[in-house]
Amino acid sequence: MTGIRTLGIDISHYSGDIDWTTAANQKIHFVFAKASELFFSSSGKIIKAADKYFPGYWSSLSKTSLKRGAYHFCRPGVDAKASIDFFLSVYKPASGDLLPTLDIEDQYADDRTVPTQQKIDQISTMIAYLSEKLPKKRKPIIYTKQRVWKALGDPDTFGCPLWVIDYNGTTDPKLPKAWDNFSFWQYSQNRQFPGVNGNVDPDYFNGRPEDLSALCL
Repeated sequence: MTGIRTLGIDISHYSGDIDWTTAANQKIHFVFAKASELFFSSSGKIIKAADKYFPGYWSSLSKTSLKRGAYHFCRPGVDAKASIDFFLSVYKPASGDLLPTLDIEDQYADDRTVPTQQKIDQISTMIAYLSEKLPKKRKPIIYTKQRVWKALGDPDTFGCPLWVIDYNGTTDPKLPKAWDNFSFWQYSQNRQFPGVNGNVDPDYFNGRPEDLSALCL
């Protein structure tokens, strides 16, 4: 493994109930939790979905020494500002939080009903709109993978730190072309973890634990 890496996890309703006394004692230093997503129903109606476990996770994390961050699962074709407004109705940014994350996954590569440029414009608008609402207009983290960014035509980074998905099992992740480095790396998925009833995804931060503060609000 290249360089110093710091262990953390990301969680959602799939993780279920968590004993935070046990989980926080596993040499992890940060946790990202899913807050929200907007998606289309089969009839074309927009569904607002707040992760039912998020309020409890967020409250419990505040009582630990772990750095905590929230993420919004994005969908192509959904109104950019409506997505961010809903995210911020569920998650309230506060000093000390990790930068909020926009989760840009396989839907952005596989959905052929939305033109590529429209997807890029949506991502750009979400970033700009969210940034305007954050302290010092900080840019959010982008969570994505090489395949997805390539399908979008390898647009630029929009000035955002990268949380990269890559389960290749080697010492360093494969990055989208736009980035020359990463901040976080989700290196596996659906792992069992002490204190967690369901599964978690394990992550590395690319640095020492004390360096996490540079990526906090």
